[in-house]
Amino acid sequence: MKKLIYLIVAIVALSLIIAGCGIPVVPPAEQDESGTLPNKNSGDPGEVWNDTTNTSYTTIQLAIDAASAGDTINVGPGTYTENININKRLTLNGAGSSTIINPFVIGTPVVQISAFGDSATDRLTLSNIRVTGNTGTGGHGILISSVGSFITFDNVTSDFNGGKGVEAGWNGVAQDIEILNCTFSNNTSVGFRTSSTASIRGLTITDTDMNENSCGLYLNDPITGLNITGGSFDDNYGTETSGVGIWAQQLDNFPAADRLTNVLSGFTAEGNKRGVILHTYGPFSIIDAFASNNLEEGIAFATDGEGNQVFDGSITDPILISNVTANNNPTWNLAVFSYNRWTLSNITIEDCTFNGSTGSPGYGVWLCTLHADSTLSNVTVTGSTMNNNNYGLYLRAEANGTLSGVNVTECSMNENETGVYLRALYATANLTGVSMSNNEILNNSENGILVSEDAALGNEAHRNNIVGNGYGIQNDDTTEDFDAICNWYGDICGPSGEGPGSGDAVSSEVIFLPWLIDVAPYSECGGGLPICYCEMYDETAWAYAGEDFAEPNNEVEGNKSEAWGWTNNFTENGVYAMVLYAAAGQNDSSKGFPVGTIYVYVEEGECVEVIYDIIEDTDYQITEAHLWVGDTELPLVGKKEVPTSAPGQFPYSPTIAEDGKSATWEVCGFEVPIWVAAHAVIEWKEEWCEDWVCPE
Repeated sequence: MKKLIYLIVAIVALSLIIAGCGIPVVPPAEQDESGTLPNKNSGDPGEVWNDTTNTSYTTIQLAIDAASAGDTINVGPGTYTENININKRLTLNGAGSSTIINPFVIGTPVVQISAFGDSATDRLTLSNIRVTGNTGTGGHGILISSVGSFITFDNVTSDFNGGKGVEAGWNGVAQDIEILNCTFSNNTSVGFRTSSTASIRGLTITDTDMNENSCGLYLNDPITGLNITGGSFDDNYGTETSGVGIWAQQLDNFPAADRLTNVLSGFTAEGNKRGVILHTYGPFSIIDAFASNNLEEGIAFATDGEGNQVFDGSITDPILISNVTANNNPTWNLAVFSYNRWTLSNITIEDCTFNGSTGSPGYGVWLCTLHADSTLSNVTVTGSTMNNNNYGLYLRAEANGTLSGVNVTECSMNENETGVYLRALYATANLTGVSMSNNEILNNSENGILVSEDAALGNEAHRNNIVGNGYGIQNDDTTEDFDAICNWYGDICGPSGEGPGSGDAVSSEVIFLPWLIDVAPYSECGGGLPICYCEMYDETAWAYAGEDFAEPNNEVEGNKSEAWGWTNNFTENGVYAMVLYAAAGQNDSSKGFPVGTIYVYVEEGECVEVIYDIIEDTDYQITEAHLWVGDTELPLVGKKEVPTSAPGQFPYSPTIAEDGKSATWEVCGFEVPIWVAAHAVIEWKEEWCEDWVCPE
């Protein structure tokens, strides 16, 4: 009996030795006379097949060991119980979820990758395989131990393992890793994790799920070129920094010349402890994403002074948050931090939804500088909703920190406790350049806009609808006024509180006048101001040298016109001054008013110069001027040489100055006595104001 047992053990041991040497196990009947192998279906159940060499093997590791770089190994459906090491560049391709690799040794990685690809076209590829069941403590599904450049995971599942789904544990910088249509879920630790020594330049994650782990995607070391398209990072829950859907500890921490674009789009990060946490050294975009219903935070990004205590950095290239929905995250829906003397600038938040943060503290959007000499500036928030939070939009500057240049337009901050809170911590905080316009700030239970001590100077709210709030605008800054002109407070008669109307209340130190008289943004901003009017007038004016020189035009023999006006006779050389009267009907100067003086310079045998001079410091201006100078009372017209007082038939048109305040003409070749008839059309405006009266 013992001999039989020893014989069986020896046979088994010999078989294992043969298998371990990578000898292909192929029945001799399946070989032809030359020893070459026939074609086989690589998808046959339980078959491992080197498609490059047309060789089949009993284990995956035997196939790997016998392969050459660049070979393709196909693994048919079935469960393969072994721990494999991919130690050369090749393609290992299964049949999908029906190709399962379980560990032979629990606690040791099921799949170890100790090789890498050569280039973007000559890649190491693992595809259509499920790695599972490594339930021991720290038992990873897949471990990449070499610097894993040019590696592709395509339709790979690594789930229900006691460690990570995939652990990137190399030391150095890997290039161009692809994760396509994969599932790294239900692992005790992280779905996909890089160690603190594993940097990546170029990580593409497409339509991949990393759900129900302690963390979904956890990137420790520097990474640039992070491009996520689609996929889910949901329901991950752990402790401390665990429980995050997507975590990047050193995003874009590469030299400027080596940086690549970072775009995270179309994914979900929901139902986690924390949704998306990015500690960044450079720009990125989050687009068309969802990060709702996490236990604590939705999305947060910070200069990496917070994560690694790096000081004095700067990020000024554009950061974009677009069409993102992050709702019902109790701590905050979106937070942006600048830490430890960093400068963070040029951020756009557009067309987003940040609603329902009602925990502690409960911010819809939180923009904040933390620590002295940190700067957060040039931030645009537009087209977004921040409703049903404790605070819709919360802006906070720490002592000696600067939060400036925040432009909030076409947003809604409705049904929060406080719609917008501007908070400066201590007098040394610099919170300035905040502009809010064309927003809806409605039905907030406490304040529409709350301004803390030291937070009013240089900030403004214009053309917003501030209606239905517990208090419209409360300014607690006792040293500076808050500029809140041209807002609609819900009443044509203006705000209540310090205002005269019954609209939302405003406190002292709020400049609210004038206000909009109807709904923002396009209504007239004139509430509370005097109503002013302007009328334009014009009148005919004639020159009058006094009764010793003047003769009414309508008394000149042969003139058939009854219109008023004068012609003036000068019999000696000299300088004459004539008053230019407007509106002196019936030649009665008392009915008119003087608008200027006309000077006539007469010299024997020389020229006659006529100068119109309009009274200074008035609105009077000459728009037309007509002049007669001659030896008859008025010019003679027609074949019958009939005198006319029609200014349009006067032969001379004095040149009018650009400002309308003077006109000149010179006529030569006359001797006294001469007649001068000078006409003008004078234009002016009259303005007056009436006190504001609230309509009944």
